[in-house]
Amino acid sequence: MSFKPIISVTNINEAPTEITLAPSTVGENLPAGTEVGVLTTVDPDSDAVVVRPPLPESLNEGLVAYYPFNGNANDESGNGHHGTVNGATLAEDRFGNANSAYSFAGQNNTIVLEAGSQIDTSRHSFTVCADISLEDNNEY
Repeated sequence: MSFKPIISVTNINEAPTEITLAPSTVGENLPAGTEVGVLTTVDPDSDAVVVRPPLPESLNEGLVAYYPFNGNANDESGNGHHGTVNGATLAEDRFGNANSAYSFAGQNNTIVLEAGSQIDTSRHSFTVCADISLEDNNEY
């Protein structure tokens, strides 16, 4: 008597989607190994957003939150300080990448950190970096 096992695959690994490179243009005749931008993809199996190259270790040291605005206001630092968007809408960033920035076009448009966030601005100094474009002149 022989035994033939049956193996059923019910969840296959899907190819990444929403693949973008920022900036979306690459210079000609760059030396091999030149970093040309940041590649972002979505893993449909887990809905995780993958950013390559990852943040440099020197930047990760002491990093509390990182919001690349790649379709959401999630903290990509791994610390879980996700934002809740109220009224603001996803928009094109300064490089022309869709859904990579937020437009605050009305009153009370905010991105608020979730309750219980460990970010304590009263005890530590902090830095906020942002590119801001005013609608009237589209300058950054």
